[in-house]
Amino acid sequence: MEKTLDSGGLEGAQTELPSILGGRVQRLQDGVPATIEALGQSHAQRLAALVESSDDAILSVDLDGTIATWNKGAEQLFGSGADEIIGRSVTVLIPADRQDEEPKILERIGRGEHVQHYETVRLHRDGRPIMVSLTVSPIADTAGTVIGASKIARDITERKRVEAALAKRADEQAALYQFTDRLFRAASQ
Repeated sequence: MEKTLDSGGLEGAQTELPSILGGRVQRLQDGVPATIEALGQSHAQRLAALVESSDDAILSVDLDGTIATWNKGAEQLFGSGADEIIGRSVTVLIPADRQDEEPKILERIGRGEHVQHYETVRLHRDGRPIMVSLTVSPIADTAGTVIGASKIARDITERKRVEAALAKRADEQAALYQFTDRLFRAASQ
């Protein structure tokens, strides 16, 4: 639509103003009920939606290590659907050489302690190792008794790969420096 100025100056532009405002008002009116409905959801519903939409793997286990809940982030990270993994031991995610980690973690959780940013290795469904940072927190019942643990696992495989490459490069640079220093000293004698 082309805007033209008539003899009155901005009359054409002024006639569009109510339609622009009307559209914004309509969008606000449409959005208010949706916002009110969302705010009316229970705390548990909002929390469940938050967990389910997280990119991090979030799961819960009982104190025996049996997986009780599993979000979409866990499906992505570990390659198993909730229907395949719930009810199984969390040890299926742990490499054979690290099986001793889980009893120690669950023992700490049973005492009400938290485990934060614990870097370790876990397994994808296809058997490949995944470097993860784990945060594990106790879950207590209404009486305050610890009944399980919530676990958040974040994939740090790429970060660890970059750190290893940088460390290798630093080692190579140090070796090159030592070699050139020896050459220089030998040439100056």
